[in-house]
Amino acid sequence: MTPAQRTNDPDASSGPAAMRTKETATASPRADRLRLRKEGTGKEMRSLKKRKRSKNKTVEVTTDGDNPTAAEEEDIEMEEESSDEDMEVDHEQTSLDHVSSSDKATDGVPSIDKKTAKSAALASLDKARSNLKTTATDAETAHEAVETALMQVDTAETEEQRASALEILANAKAAEGTARLKSSLARAAFEVADTAVHAIEAAARAEKSAAEVEEAKASATTAKGNLNKANLAHNNAPSDETAEAVKVATLLTRNADRSMASANRHAVVTAADAKSAALLHEAAKAHALSLAASAKAEEADKEARHKANLAAEIRSLRERTNASDPATAEETSAFESARKQDQVALQAAEEARISRRKADGAREEAAAASKVYGNLLSAAEEADLAPSEDDASVISSSERETTPQRETRNTVIHASGSAGGVSLETSQEAETVAQGAGTTTPVIDDDMSRRLEAITARTMQTRALGQPPKSKPAERITYTPVQVYPRQPAIDFPFEDLPDPGRTFNIAAWTHRFRFHGSQIPAAMVREFRREISAQINSLLGTSPEQQDFIVERPTTIDRSIYIDIRFTSKEHMKKVREAKLDYGGRPLKLWRSGAPLERNELFIRATGLSVSADPAELLTAFLTIFTFLEIKGMWWLKDGNEFTGIAFVLVKFRGPFDNATMMKGFIEVEDREIELKYKGRPKFCLICRANNENGHLHGHCRRSR
Repeated sequence: MTPAQRTNDPDASSGPAAMRTKETATASPRADRLRLRKEGTGKEMRSLKKRKRSKNKTVEVTTDGDNPTAAEEEDIEMEEESSDEDMEVDHEQTSLDHVSSSDKATDGVPSIDKKTAKSAALASLDKARSNLKTTATDAETAHEAVETALMQVDTAETEEQRASALEILANAKAAEGTARLKSSLARAAFEVADTAVHAIEAAARAEKSAAEVEEAKASATTAKGNLNKANLAHNNAPSDETAEAVKVATLLTRNADRSMASANRHAVVTAADAKSAALLHEAAKAHALSLAASAKAEEADKEARHKANLAAEIRSLRERTNASDPATAEETSAFESARKQDQVALQAAEEARISRRKADGAREEAAAASKVYGNLLSAAEEADLAPSEDDASVISSSERETTPQRETRNTVIHASGSAGGVSLETSQEAETVAQGAGTTTPVIDDDMSRRLEAITARTMQTRALGQPPKSKPAERITYTPVQVYPRQPAIDFPFEDLPDPGRTFNIAAWTHRFRFHGSQIPAAMVREFRREISAQINSLLGTSPEQQDFIVERPTTIDRSIYIDIRFTSKEHMKKVREAKLDYGGRPLKLWRSGAPLERNELFIRATGLSVSADPAELLTAFLTIFTFLEIKGMWWLKDGNEFTGIAFVLVKFRGPFDNATMMKGFIEVEDREIELKYKGRPKFCLICRANNENGHLHGHCRRSR
């Protein structure tokens, strides 16, 4: 026990501290506490200043070896006395703090560590995002190199050129495989960094919610104490003022209880969110390790095949020279090296399988935690929206005199809306009951009813004056595209998927857009939603997550509807998924629209301004003679019944790896008519020269306009 504590201890009856107490204290402990309270404010202010110098003073005394001065002893003693006086207050504040002692440290070190951890996680996320962009660009560049090599193989004129082009193509494909592997590993690293940031943020939210629960409990305790005091005062001296005080205290207590219940629900949800985020982070790490193990196994397998082929070549060379010669030391060493590498490859393959199983288990565990979080979140939202006794109107004393007799009935509110649901809270429901009636009369909203009655009256007055009602919307006219070239089907997908330039909006190529017939997906559930849809598609296609050639994009809200884009690289898989029955949480995803699987060097053109009696052969001939760098894939005539509407569509392919729209024209002349061509990437051609634009100048650069 410190000297200051002995000074304030009423049981201490001997020693110098006790003597000082007898000299300065009053006759009773109660009077002594009153004196200390009066002097406490000044001492607290002085002690705050002295605390900042206490550590420095201690260090100076220890270093110099001198005894502290009397003033310093007084300062230290005053500080200890002040600390003792505030012991009760500090104890109460500590009881409200939910953080365990293991989480605390002096000078706020844990909070600094958390900030540092989050900063490091955000820095890692930025680095992973940059690496992902770089590797994606490298993969795209490698793919373009493969396409260029393919074109060189197709255009090779001699066998020597073809052999050289094939070698370049093999190297380009190997480089593309390496680039795609790096891109996959970078994506996995990005997922790890992203989930790490989310886990840190979720843990912080959970900690904050736990603190809010303790604050709500303290507020509820205070409100109940005030209510007990108000009831006691009213029982001792009943009056209108004390009755009103009891009423106010009752309402405040109910509000505090509701706040505490809401804080408890929110804390449970945030704790589940933190657990789900942590498991998602672990699943992302397991997936990254699985990808790395698979890459290592594949590399080991390639090395094993290479060494085996090398050993076989050495043996074949010996047998061609002299089959009776014994195996050379080089041959024996080569086969031994191949055998050892084969064992390494088998071990790496087994480790990759173990990593995949761990990743699948982590993914399932994270999915289960995410579903638990979603269920808790839905239940908490329903509970927050459920009515309570505080939602009833407060009726003044003057209104009670003219209000019919009301009966009070206990009502249990269920989360499911049925009697078998889980009870969330009990409230009082005030209902106006007609005498002898078996049903209750609902409360009428006077303001809303007056407004609706005024709208009804104005509507009826308008009809009485003979004003015609609003006309029905015009029926939509539909046209039918008819293929006129070639004789066989030009496309193996619906014509509506093609990107019509006359349409205000087109779906991106190689994309299915599904509409989700469910409620808004919380941000914390988006990652799990995408994983669930990917798993269903993989199950349909018979592929593993590592083999999937599609991407499920994040949900997008358009006009209060939720849409999900799924991008493909395989036309066959895209065709299968068109008829897929996808769902999430029992709510279906239905195909809304699709983007045609067009290659990068294909372009869909809309030709307008043709005569209704135009000959398709004239338009085809114009394309073949004007655009010699194009290959005509298909041509369609847009008809209204049996009549041509003057609009045609042409699907073309550039003789090269890219869609070079800048080589096109904006207008051509067919049958003495100027035909406007609309397509993706079309520049703003001159509107003065139109079809006579020989050099392809743009609008505003025409010499004739000067």
